[in-house]
Amino acid sequence: MSNHARCLAAWILFSVAGSAWAAPAADLVLLHGKLVTMDKEKPEAEALAVKDGRILALGSDADIQAYVGQKTQVLDLKGMTAVPGFIEGHGHFLELGDSLLQLDLTKAKDWDEVVALVAQTTKK
Repeated sequence: MSNHARCLAAWILFSVAGSAWAAPAADLVLLHGKLVTMDKEKPEAEALAVKDGRILALGSDADIQAYVGQKTQVLDLKGMTAVPGFIEGHGHFLELGDSLLQLDLTKAKDWDEVVALVAQTTKK
């Protein structure tokens, strides 16, 4: 087999194999954004695909379109920035306890209610 024939056969094989691969449908796709990746090699991406709470792919809008299925929620970020989310919860125990000792005047509608709340609290 000539080199030309081998190249042609390889091209056909890779073309058929490539077209047979289909990206899994994502649950969520973000498009047209500025996505901060936290990766030094590629600090930004334009689009993102997510499945089962895990990132499937990051890339250009064109790259990520392959992950859009019938049930995929697609969000157009319209150029907005998206950053990785962090959930941070903590409490300052002394401040929390101290706040429970303070009179809550946030629901008072007027001065008379403030006076009434103070009077009620001092009777306890």
